[in-house]
Parts: sequence; structure tokens; C-alpha cells
Amino acid sequence: MFINVEKKAQKLFNTYQQAMSEEAVAGALANPLFSWHATYYTAKRKKNMIFLNDATTMAIVLFDVNAKNKQTIKERFEKQLAIIWQELGLSAELLADYLAIGGDWQISKTIHPLQIKTITKFYKNVIKPQAKTIVSEIDLAKALVKKAQQKGRIYVGEDETVKIIEMAQPFNIKHVNFEELYLKEITNK
Repeated sequence: MFINVEKKAQKLFNTYQQAMSEEAVAGALANPLFSWHATYYTAKRKKNMIFLNDATTMAIVLFDVNAKNKQTIKERFEKQLAIIWQELGLSAELLADYLAIGGDWQISKTIHPLQIKTITKFYKNVIKPQAKTIVSEIDLAKALVKKAQQKGRIYVGEDETVKIIEMAQPFNIKHVNFEELYLKEITNK
């Protein structure tokens, strides 16, 4: 699984495998369903992580992430994902396949600045206004799933999230042909 972390949040992920190579970035770009962007916001002097999937509306929120509990981020993330997955009406077997194929986390820097902007919008428009009424990570993640997630200039709704996941079966991680990648880069230039 590719976790693309904003610079300010990198220290919270230093216990996980770092993959800052071009190959990891290319893998994340080629596999948006297995790619997540992450950052944190501070509320009541606590760091709260937000993860946003690059291909869907799935969002995960973890309250009070700090140096003492940063080694549990992955387990907490997977528990939240299981709840959101069920909320979307997807099977537990499908989640198990998704997590198995996604594999170990590969932590990298942000590759889509637009995703961080979208997370910031989620914070301003959803999280901050509901902070007084929603005190559960799960309820907050469910509220985020209901919002549209901006991917490029295309907005993906909750129904499309389910379709994207169902159409991606059987899951696989695409391997990137670097020669082809460099040819595309040269062509684009």
C-alpha cells in the first residue's frame, strides 16, 4: 500500500518502511486504488490524521496520533477502513483481498498536491464544523465518505466509490515499466 505523506506529518511515519524512490512514486501513480495521501490537523492540541484514497471517496480519520502511539497507525487505519468498507456495502472478503494485495505500507512524500488540498477542504468544510458534535473517528470518517472527493477535475461520489472497488476485482498491483514511463515523460515534455 502506498501512503503519500505530507512533509509536516513525515515524523509520524518513521517507524514504517520508507519508499522515497522514483519506483515507489511511479507505483502509486499507476495504482491509485492502493494509494492514499495523509496529513494531520491539530485540534485541542492533538494531532489528528486524515487519509484520503487517491481513486475513491474513502477517507480515514485517526484522532490523537502522537509519538507514543504512532506505531499503531496502521492497525487503527485498517480497523477504520473495515468499518467504512462495510458502510459502503462491500464484503469483508473483498477487504481482506484488498489489504493482502496492497501489502506493507510504503511511505513516500506527497505526489498529488491536489489531494492535500482536498484533505484541507474536508477539514475546513466537514471536520471543523462538526468537531463539537462528532467525537467518534468512525462517525467522522462516515461523514467524509458522504462528501465528494476531488480527483483531478472529476468528482467521485459514494456510489462511484463502490463501482470503482467492484470493477477493480480481482485486485492487482500494476508494475511500472520504467522505459515506458520515461518515454511518456519525454512525450509530455
